[in-house]
Amino acid sequence: MIFQGMIEVLDGPTLLDMTLVMKTQIDTLSFVFTSTGCGFVVGAFVGGYLCEKINQEILIVSSVCLFSAATAYSPWSPNVAVYITVNFLVGFGLGFCEVCTNTLILVLWGSDNNTCEKLMQALYCILGVGATVCPLIVEPFLLLNTATTNQTASVPNASIGVHHSSIRVPNASLLMNLSVSQPYAISSSYHGLVQYAFLTVGMIGILTAVVCLAQSLYFKNGIHPYKHTDDDEEETQAAKPHKDKTLFRCVVIFITFCIMFLYESQESVYTGFIAAFAVEGRGLHKHVGTSLTSMFWAFSTVGSFLGIPISHCLHPAIILLVNSVMMSISMGLMLVVVEESSIVLYISTILYGLGVSTVYAAAVSWAHRHITFDGRASSLALFGGSLGEMTINPLVGHLFEADAIWMMYVLFCLSLLQLSILIFGVFFVIMYDKKCHPNINSQEKTTHIQEIELLVFIREATV
Repeated sequence: MIFQGMIEVLDGPTLLDMTLVMKTQIDTLSFVFTSTGCGFVVGAFVGGYLCEKINQEILIVSSVCLFSAATAYSPWSPNVAVYITVNFLVGFGLGFCEVCTNTLILVLWGSDNNTCEKLMQALYCILGVGATVCPLIVEPFLLLNTATTNQTASVPNASIGVHHSSIRVPNASLLMNLSVSQPYAISSSYHGLVQYAFLTVGMIGILTAVVCLAQSLYFKNGIHPYKHTDDDEEETQAAKPHKDKTLFRCVVIFITFCIMFLYESQESVYTGFIAAFAVEGRGLHKHVGTSLTSMFWAFSTVGSFLGIPISHCLHPAIILLVNSVMMSISMGLMLVVVEESSIVLYISTILYGLGVSTVYAAAVSWAHRHITFDGRASSLALFGGSLGEMTINPLVGHLFEADAIWMMYVLFCLSLLQLSILIFGVFFVIMYDKKCHPNINSQEKTTHIQEIELLVFIREATV
């Protein structure tokens, strides 16, 4: 998982250099995120099917080998079309690996909600370690100065937006005339070493796969998948005697799908564009951009680590609420404070990293408390995240060419929408159980008391 985190964040710090390598613009290269998301979707569905038939450890090792080799080769692609295609294979391996890992955890420890939640938090914490280290590994391979400059940069308030009062407003005229705006100046030759950054990360992945394969062979796990025992199945069904009704199950999965769509789109946009935003939008040095990416993942990792004991005390819905509020506050701070200072970027990045940290694990844990969250449900949830990455990143890349501040407006709207869907989901679960199953056991009563207290808190906070 450490290496998977490195791969997921690699495209962000290298975005500006790769525009020079591929001789293209940011809005075109942003389709790399779409390609990776498409591959993630396909890999998640294929992995969700195979992980119930083949040993999950073997599948995880195979997927790591695939996206490691694809990552190492990608910067040597002859053109941007091949580069985008190779990133489809990277996404396929990532999706395949993630759904197999999630399914393995749910199969082995899914009957114990507390243990499952802690493991989900620990898994994301480990992933964050790799994502934190990756920008630091990549930075020595980047060019010191960015060669991509916009021709309108010399015009006051043209490339970075217009100030109205204390709120930073995007330059609407640039957005309307985006089709005729001047392209980035592309260098005829690239003299950096960013290709070797991809090669280094890819080789680390190959070594990781070899170690995992050796461990699997040592314990002689074979090719058969891990499955629920009969006792686990009986315990799970006894704890959820009514929760797998078709309508209820579909609605819970859909809400989880929406949360994952919004969460993954925000995370991928921020990690993918924050380095470019610091350079192109705020005129800061490139090392500030890479350090922002690293800092985001560092505090996301800290939040995931703190989420392990917190998940034992708080209901997942409460954790999701706190996350969504922190994400909205951080983006609001970025929009209100207009000074071109790295301090504001660092503060917002810290808040955003802490806010994002436990969304994934809390969303899966929330769904797992109410339905049987098997491999197919996990695949659908991951599909939601991939769909967000596929659709929102190209949109932000297109708007980024007009004015970098549009990125923050998009993220702010997505965080508010995530908060709204979360409130609806909690309300729906409470109303469903109250109407259809008035005689619930004491454990479920405790769960619903926490959810009702959450809704009361939200109502009082909005009055």
